[in-house]
Amino acid sequence: MMYGGYDFARTADGLVPVRASMGLIGTGASVGGVPSARETSVLDDLTFDSRMLFVEDDEHIADVIGIMLEDLGFDLTHAPSGEEALSILDRDKHGFDIIMTDIVMGGISGVSLAKKIRSMHPRLPIILASGYSDEIIGGYSGGFELIRKPFSRRELIACLARHLKADGAA
Repeated sequence: MMYGGYDFARTADGLVPVRASMGLIGTGASVGGVPSARETSVLDDLTFDSRMLFVEDDEHIADVIGIMLEDLGFDLTHAPSGEEALSILDRDKHGFDIIMTDIVMGGISGVSLAKKIRSMHPRLPIILASGYSDEIIGGYSGGFELIRKPFSRRELIACLARHLKADGAA
């Protein structure tokens, strides 16, 4: 099967192991680890018809992850701080299906935010996201699921599917 650059990177989840070796005549290289269409279809076709409150203080990260989430079908509301997230929750009349928040932010931390939200909405799924190492974050996730940044689309889908009903599942 021939892959175009975009399709190849998407199908390989951005990871392409390459093995090169010297031969008697010239050199050779082989590319391995590209998942078959069957392996990629399980998660790659899932979408979510859900409302999400997404809390991220870094504008660039919020833009990138926001595009990914909207592409997955989310009706997305972004809050640039924990304080703003609480205000949005207080004003919102429709309810959210899930919350995803960064952990390390100015003002209220993502863990404190998650605990406050959990006390007000005990059944609302909450996912924490962080790019910091285990040594820094270890023990601070407070019993909430933690997804490590940077994450792949596939990792994000798997995480979300543990908390929400996805559309397109076989």
